[in-house]
Amino acid sequence: AWTVAAEEGAALLRWAVHDYFPVSGSESAASEIKAERAGNLKARERHERWRSAAGEGPEGFEGGGTDGRRSSSLACRVGCLTEYLIELLRMDACPASPPGVATALLPLDPLLDSSEVLLSFPLAAEARSRGTKPRLRSVPVPDGLVSPDGAGGIAAGIAADGHRLLGAVLSSCPSGARGKGRRVAGLALGCLRRAVSPALLSAVDGRTPASASSGLGAAIRRSVAMRTASVRTFRSVVAALGSGAAAAAGTSGQTSRGLVLVAGCLLEQASGDDGGGGDGWGTVA
Repeated sequence: AWTVAAEEGAALLRWAVHDYFPVSGSESAASEIKAERAGNLKARERHERWRSAAGEGPEGFEGGGTDGRRSSSLACRVGCLTEYLIELLRMDACPASPPGVATALLPLDPLLDSSEVLLSFPLAAEARSRGTKPRLRSVPVPDGLVSPDGAGGIAAGIAADGHRLLGAVLSSCPSGARGKGRRVAGLALGCLRRAVSPALLSAVDGRTPASASSGLGAAIRRSVAMRTASVRTFRSVVAALGSGAAAAAGTSGQTSRGLVLVAGCLLEQASGDDGGGGDGWGTVA
C-alpha cells in the first residue's frame, strides 16, 4: 500500500504540471504520460476529480477563469502533493498495511522524475516566455492551461517544492540514491549551474559569461532563495552518496564541479561580489 501510494502521488504531481504547463513539449513525453494514465485507473480518476474541482465556480478554470486562478490552482496542487509525498517518505502518512507487512519498495525513479519536473519548471517557464510574443504572454500556452506569465509567477515556489522533495527522497533512502549516483549528482549540479552567477559559471566552464540580467535563467540567478536551496540540495546529495560514491567514476566530475560552484557562491557572498551585473543576489523570491 505504501509503495502504491508513493507511486500514485508522484504520478499525480507530474500529471498536474503536464496538464497545466508542460515542462517538456516533446511528443515522447506526452506519450509517456498518456500510457501512464492508461495503466493507472485509480490515480487517473483522482486527477480528473481534481481538475473538475479546480474548474468549479462561476467562471471555471477551463471555461474562462482567470490566469491567476489557474496558476494558483497548479501551485496549490503541487505544494499539497509535494507535502503528501514528503510525509509518506517520513512514514508519517503511511496508509494502513495488512498484518505482517514490514517492508516497502521505494519507487525511486518516479520520485526522481517528479523532482526533476519541478526543478526544471522555472527554466521552462522562462524559455516559453522568451519564445512568445509579448502580447501573448498572458494567454495560456496551446498545450496547457496556464500562460507563460502565470507560470513565471509561480515558478520559484514550484522549484522550491522540487528541492524539498528531492531532499526528502535522498534522506529517506541514501542507499537507493547511491544506486542512482550519476543521475542524482546531475540533478544537483544542474540546479547549481542554473542558480550561480554567470561570472562564476564562466570561471568553472571556461566560457564567456552571459549577462546576469538578460541571459536565460536570469530570474533564477537573481534569487537568493533559489541559490541557497541549490546549495543545500547539493549538500544533501553529497551526504547521501557518501565519499565513495561521490568520488566514483561517472559522478566524481559532477561532484567536483559542484564543490567548486558551492565554494564560489560562498566566496562571492563573503566578499560582497555578485559575480558582475550588480544583481546576482538581488531578490528573495
